[in-house]
Amino acid sequence: MNERASVTLKHLDPSTASRLWLAGQQSTDWPFGQSEALWQTRLSELAAAEVFGWGCARAVEVNGELVGLCTLQAVDPAVQPAPPAIECGTWLLTAARGRGLNKDVKVALLDFAFSGHVIPIPEWCLFLLHPDNARARASLLRMALPWVVEDSRDELTTKYFRAILRRRAWETGQPAIAMAIERAAYFRSELHLPLTDQCP
Repeated sequence: MNERASVTLKHLDPSTASRLWLAGQQSTDWPFGQSEALWQTRLSELAAAEVFGWGCARAVEVNGELVGLCTLQAVDPAVQPAPPAIECGTWLLTAARGRGLNKDVKVALLDFAFSGHVIPIPEWCLFLLHPDNARARASLLRMALPWVVEDSRDELTTKYFRAILRRRAWETGQPAIAMAIERAAYFRSELHLPLTDQCP
């Protein structure tokens, strides 16, 4: 079995945020556009979200190398009061892709999300994907976890996340898929390892 990479989730302090911005400009799909002012605005929004316990962002380092960004956002209870859930997201620099890092990064993110360090401990973590994003879906399914998959196009079979899927489809004008893992099921899995000492 391959040894797990050493993944660290770091606060976006000014130096780390600047390094991430510069590296993102060399990537083809940097999610914050070409305006550094927009990036600074987003950083302020993320800092406020963390203060109020709505969400947070962390830079991702693997074996000391900056490789990307991860985000956590509590699902608004006004949209979906139960079950308590967090939407997770990861983004890797172009240079970090194709190196088999995805699983270790997502495991570190799930460990962090379920630890309650920043946001109240959720019952579920979920990734919201466009149905055509086969690559992202396959990367999650390769992880040995009992995923629950729900599709906004098939409301009759949605059990947990109908409201958040309907909201996402309305916001984007596109269908969405939720790939979710329950906290108890995650902690029973072989992937869970306590990485919280590396996730300040």
